Amino acid sequence: MSTNTSALNSALYINEIKTCLICWENIDEMDLTFCITCNIFLHNECEKRERGVRGHCKCPHCQDIGSLGFFKNRIIK
Repeated sequence: MSTNTSALNSALYINEIKTCLICWENIDEMDLTFCITCNIFLHNECEKRERGVRGHCKCPHCQDIGSLGFFKNRIIK
C-alpha cells in the first residue's frame, strides 16, 4: 500500500473525535483537512487562514509542503 493510501486509511478512524490543530475545536467531518504525512487534522477554514497568500499548502505541524488533503461534501463514518 502506498504512503498516501496508508495515511488516508489511518486518518479515517471510525467514530474518532477529530480536533483541529490550530483552534482545538472538534471538526465536523464535512469540514476536514488532514496531513497525509503526520495525520493531524484541521478545519478547512483554519487551513485557508494559515496558508494565507501562499500558493501551496504546508502542514503547520510537520512543515511538509503539499501534504494536506481534504474531503469536500463527503460524509465519513
